[in-house]
Amino acid sequence: MKKIFAIAASLIFAANLCSFAQTIPVYKIMSSIESNALAELPGNEDWGMKKLVHNVHRTMPSDFKLNLPTPSTTPLTPEQLYTKRLNGALIFGKMYNCGECPKMHLTLIATASAITEDGVCLANYHMVHPIVSREGVLKGDSVYFLADRDGQIFPIVEVMAYSRDEDAAVIRVDTRGKKLEAIPLGQDAVTGSHVNLISHPKQMLYTYTQGYVSRNTMYNYPERPILDLMEVTADFAEGSSGGPFMDDKGNLVGMVKGTTSIFYDEERRNPQMVLKVAIPVKVLKRLLGTK
Repeated sequence: MKKIFAIAASLIFAANLCSFAQTIPVYKIMSSIESNALAELPGNEDWGMKKLVHNVHRTMPSDFKLNLPTPSTTPLTPEQLYTKRLNGALIFGKMYNCGECPKMHLTLIATASAITEDGVCLANYHMVHPIVSREGVLKGDSVYFLADRDGQIFPIVEVMAYSRDEDAAVIRVDTRGKKLEAIPLGQDAVTGSHVNLISHPKQMLYTYTQGYVSRNTMYNYPERPILDLMEVTADFAEGSSGGPFMDDKGNLVGMVKGTTSIFYDEERRNPQMVLKVAIPVKVLKRLLGTK
């Protein structure tokens, strides 16, 4: 009998531990990120924008070996998927000088999706635009990085590829010897299929939403680039950009792009619907130069 109670107690403890592991201490994470970034800044030129803006490539370097994880074949419950893929949805942040005081300030801008253990991640072009366009601060007082749930920061050291029209980018971070929990790339999600999202809307870190693919579409207007897009019903907002849409096996099938509001009248006073737009995985694979 004592043995049975001991086993039961162990199971309850394990369940509580799992529940605790999913609790997100937002202030603690943000404080750790800020402390770690500030500690790295003094005298560390690798964190400066001046070097980063000169390490930008439009297409993937031909000599780079991309070590992508094998796609998952095991169906997961939403609870399992969240636990398994939580750490693959990294926080995209920046430390900057406002110009009005000597202090450095932290802002958590968006989400990025880790796709290799050694630091290759996916993001939106609009997130790295200041780097690519060289319009960011160039005097060492601006820092772009990714961070994990422990508040550990990984400096962005390279923009490996980007597409302005498709709003997608491949970036690489210095993992400081830590292996990232990479999300495998899946196959294109068909209309009607279920999708899961982990992202950081308005600094509400590690928010899970789910929904369905409502439409796959291609815009092929004359004299414009052909754009493949995926529309979904899963909620997201500012800060979710770059977040991974995953199938029920935890494979990445798309990435958050943005929203488009539909109004009944031309004066845009009567909103009716908000389209949630994503970048399908086939676009990301093209950018990565893989199948």
